[in-house]
Amino acid sequence: KKNYFLASKMHAGLSALSKRLYFLKNYDKTKELQLEAQFNYDMGNACHFKAKYLIDASKSGKNEQEIENFKKKANYYFLKAEEIWEKMRKKNYDNLSKNELKNLKFNLSVVNEKIIENDVEVSGYQDIKNIQDPEPIIAVPENLAHFLPRSTMYLTKYSFRNLEFNRFKEYKKLRSEMIFQYNKTEKLLNKKAGIGRTIKELKILYENSDIDINKYSELLEKYSTKLNMIENSLENLKKNDKNIEAKKKQVKKTVVATT
Repeated sequence: KKNYFLASKMHAGLSALSKRLYFLKNYDKTKELQLEAQFNYDMGNACHFKAKYLIDASKSGKNEQEIENFKKKANYYFLKAEEIWEKMRKKNYDNLSKNELKNLKFNLSVVNEKIIENDVEVSGYQDIKNIQDPEPIIAVPENLAHFLPRSTMYLTKYSFRNLEFNRFKEYKKLRSEMIFQYNKTEKLLNKKAGIGRTIKELKILYENSDIDINKYSELLEKYSTKLNMIENSLENLKKNDKNIEAKKKQVKKTVVATT
């Protein structure tokens, strides 16, 4: 559904989980490299989707520098993942199964496409050290939550009384508004395109004398009125976008807990 905001946070959550697995115990070298590449790739995706979200959220181009920063950070992580996968492919070529080799080649092609898509150069860690990674969200389906042991160690340490439940509720409400706003805009744009095609067809019919002037005028007025109504609705949605942006500034941080 192109909810890049949520996708960014969930990829950051995946990266955090892979990193925990990486430090959990000693693995054989291949498994260790796989995990290292995975948490770098997922954090790259988190930054990649944050940049896409910012592009969608700022049509006026106000966030150009922030967008470029996240693209740079995404490419930094993607290049690290690419380097690890390339090393695995070259050094362990004889030890890898056909399936593992196929997966490695696929991973390399995917990560290379994303590096090219971002189209920014990164000279090293100095370029991106001051750019904060997207905040992670780790979602646990409600029907599985009761299977989690009480001894589960969460990525963020906090005491239960400090959970800002109201802020979390505000965040969920805001997220629903954003999805609703996006879906409604998409539907209206599709309707607008459809009516535009219909008006074009009517004009062709009239020019070819396949429809009389009275019927043509009647239908043209009908569809023009619908087009104006859609334009007004889209304009109202743009105004609503500003309200959502203001709410986003209020909801700066969300703590998600599953008990």
